[in-house]
Amino acid sequence: MHKYKKSIGALAGILMFAPLGVMAHGGPTVPHDSSASAIMMMHMEEEALGSDRHEEMEVLMEKLFAGELSEEESVQLEKLSRDHSGAFSMMANRMHHHDGQQAMIPGSSMFSSATGWAGVLMALAWLVWIGVGVALLALLLKKIIK
Repeated sequence: MHKYKKSIGALAGILMFAPLGVMAHGGPTVPHDSSASAIMMMHMEEEALGSDRHEEMEVLMEKLFAGELSEEESVQLEKLSRDHSGAFSMMANRMHHHDGQQAMIPGSSMFSSATGWAGVLMALAWLVWIGVGVALLALLLKKIIK
């Protein structure tokens, strides 16, 4: 049983710290609209669309996120998004994330809309899962020690 204790301990350590290693190289902690990233994405969008079409799509996207898009503009944006889906996706992502925050679409983040009772329930759910994790870890350690 002693040889399994080290293996289980190593496996538990890897499982607990692997997500930290992944997040160290990207993930939601990295701002999506840092100056270099935004410039690169805008350049790629402009190369794919051309200057005039890029400007047109950007104006339409700004109106879309502001809730001021007319029916004709909606049809035009839908056509552009269908014809140039890659550039449209990049632009939507760039405009949606600004300095690591959801800038253009208010309330789009799971946590940004957690106010009032929803925030309390979300915090309670987090605490319950942390408690379950600690209890399972204690049970595992108890079984390993025996």
